[in-house]
Amino acid sequence: MPPNLGNGEQYHNVQLYGVLMKKPFAHQSSKWSKRFFIIKDGFLLYYSDGEKKEFEKKRFFNIHPKGAIPLGGCDIQPVEENGHPFSIHITNDNFNGVVALSTDTGFERDKWVNMLRISSRVTFKNSQLGEAMIQQLEDQGLQMAQDKHDLYGQLQTEATALQAEKEKTEELERIQAEMEKEKEEMEQLSEDLRSEYDKLKEEMKLTAEAMQNIEEDKHELMNTTSNLQANIEALAKEKEKTLGELRERQNVANKLSQEKEDLSKNTDELKEMLKKIEDQMQRLHDDRMQAENRLRENEEQSVVLQEEKNSISDHATELEESIKELTTQKQITENELKEEVKARYEAENRLKVANESLSKLDKTLMVAGTTQSDGNKTYSYSENAQEEMSQSVKNLKRFFENVAFEAQLDAKKPVLMKNALNTRKAYVRRAKTLRYEARKQTSKTRSTGSMYQSNPSPLSTWHAEDYPAGMTQSWTPQMTELLSF
Repeated sequence: MPPNLGNGEQYHNVQLYGVLMKKPFAHQSSKWSKRFFIIKDGFLLYYSDGEKKEFEKKRFFNIHPKGAIPLGGCDIQPVEENGHPFSIHITNDNFNGVVALSTDTGFERDKWVNMLRISSRVTFKNSQLGEAMIQQLEDQGLQMAQDKHDLYGQLQTEATALQAEKEKTEELERIQAEMEKEKEEMEQLSEDLRSEYDKLKEEMKLTAEAMQNIEEDKHELMNTTSNLQANIEALAKEKEKTLGELRERQNVANKLSQEKEDLSKNTDELKEMLKKIEDQMQRLHDDRMQAENRLRENEEQSVVLQEEKNSISDHATELEESIKELTTQKQITENELKEEVKARYEAENRLKVANESLSKLDKTLMVAGTTQSDGNKTYSYSENAQEEMSQSVKNLKRFFENVAFEAQLDAKKPVLMKNALNTRKAYVRRAKTLRYEARKQTSKTRSTGSMYQSNPSPLSTWHAEDYPAGMTQSWTPQMTELLSF
């Protein structure tokens, strides 16, 4: 029967649970902390103190404790420590240190010490001793069965002898009855003789001879009566002796019957004890099978968790690389924007210079004089006008050269190509993310035993809104060729 756990209920899967104070194990720190402890099948499991509510709600313990202490062969001692008068020390030759616990009251400490000591008996050596004891009891049961069979044969022999004695006693009783009958007849005869003696006494007065004859007869009759009385007394003594022997034999028979009943009772008790031991062994075997099943499930879950951990680690590495690439791309984009702003500013300055040069050239053309010679028009300018026109032409030439160079750069589209490459990388990262989510969903489905529901293809979820802003409007055949490699 499971022990009473203190809250009015009994839990079939643990022996004792509660919140205790725990000192760090094999550590220099002496700070005590609250922990939720469970004693289960020779192990002391502990969790955070908040685990108690979950345990009382679900009535099943968590298979992932913070720590597990095997109690087999441990020494459990109640001690007193500073600030914790109701402490418990758990030591073992296989431990490198002392496990220190503390309760609030002495009653709780005694309860925990008692259950810890009981759990410490669950060792491999005790299991071997239990099997040896079962074998010894089986051998004793077989020996007792053999002794019972021998005793039964002996009792049958003695019963036969007692039956013969009984028949002999019955024969003696029959003889005694016949002797009693003869005694009565003799007594009747004695009475008759006394009557005859009285008659003869009366007749003695009549004749001496008759009296002498009567005296002789009387003497003979008295002798006969004495002999008969002696025989009756001897028969009475023989009867008493026979009855005494019969009573002794009856006592021996009663004693043997009592011993037989006691032996039968002891045999039944041993059979019942053997049945209890077999039941207990069956329960221990069932508990061992359950523990092996739980261990197998824990190993499978550990494999699943390790796979998820590896997937998460790979995904985290990919995300870190993506973040680094995005940071680098952001820096490059900012530098390009700065250069583009600077180029725009320089282009505006060059356009302003070109406009001023055009204005000056227009004014010069309007101010210049016009002459004709040999029927052709000729123009003459002052030296200042010619110098201004030359400078304006140079400025215009430089402006158009810059415009042509920018047009050539714009034709090569380096920034657009870079944006296309970044779009390809973003697509690859999103595909990896979707594959990771699909693997994670597959792991969850496998762990719960449900059928795997396939996720949509990563390519089918890649829409235009996943591209960077402005890329869908400026998509070119060059970008398509870039994404195809």
